[in-house]
Amino acid sequence: DDDGYVIASWYGPGFYGNRTACGTTLTPQTVGVAHRTLPCGTLLRVASPAGLTLDLRVIDRGPFIEGRALDLTEAARTAIACSDLCRVRMTVLP
Repeated sequence: DDDGYVIASWYGPGFYGNRTACGTTLTPQTVGVAHRTLPCGTLLRVASPAGLTLDLRVIDRGPFIEGRALDLTEAARTAIACSDLCRVRMTVLP
């Protein structure tokens, strides 16, 4: 979106132990985000509707569902108090 707000979903259970597209082994403690096109390692600041902010590295590819821009790991989702889907403000950091 032009205002920086995007829809984020989350993933984790069922993928634990697998390697991400960027080479990280996904665990319940992994804090990161999947994005379809940003390079691996890109740092994003994500702000939730609850006013919580988290800086996350792109560690994977996704989401692959139309209308969603980010897939948070379960640990990242929990840290910013997102529900199954939430509207977050995304900023690419230098």
